[in-house]
Amino acid sequence: MCLALNAQLFGQVNQYGVPPFKKYTDDSELDKNEEIWAITQDSRGIMYFGTTASSILQYDGFKWSYIQANPGHAIFSMDISDDDVIYVGSDMDIGYLSLDENGQYIYKSLNTNLPESIKCKSSVHKTYCIGNRVYFSSWQGLYIFENREFLKFYEFDESSSWWSFLVDDKIYVQDQLQGLMTIEKDTLIEVRGGDFYANDII
Repeated sequence: MCLALNAQLFGQVNQYGVPPFKKYTDDSELDKNEEIWAITQDSRGIMYFGTTASSILQYDGFKWSYIQANPGHAIFSMDISDDDVIYVGSDMDIGYLSLDENGQYIYKSLNTNLPESIKCKSSVHKTYCIGNRVYFSSWQGLYIFENREFLKFYEFDESSSWWSFLVDDKIYVQDQLQGLMTIEKDTLIEVRGGDFYANDII
């Protein structure tokens, strides 16, 4: 009875086949990179993984390669713009990947060009791209760039916790003191009925 049941179960093969997969757990293969907090993919299908070891793992389906970001700054978020530029949010830094003269990716910081008063000094937990505009969301505030040019900075109140979300190409920000807000015409405004979410966590 048991043998017949096992044979029947093993005979139920997925009609679409089994997709190939590989599990990467060998430290020698991944060079002991730490936690992965951010993942994105470019238009060619190449995957990018941001790590807490301040590097970005690049995987083309066959081999891994490494892109060194700002040493000592763990990477927490990434996204890619319509022009295939990868933007990186990390601990106390914001930047992007640029191709050098040899066609290799190098990391460039956007933080170095900001005025000292608004330089990123906290963790950038979310990075969003809408077209060629990029939003870096940190506990300190929200930075907006377009085509690598700085546009605006919204400073957050240190007495409140701030969380951000991207829904239908629209940025929403929760201020735990005021409620849910959004950006309209480059201005941070309260969403109608947004005070319902004050003193709460979305």
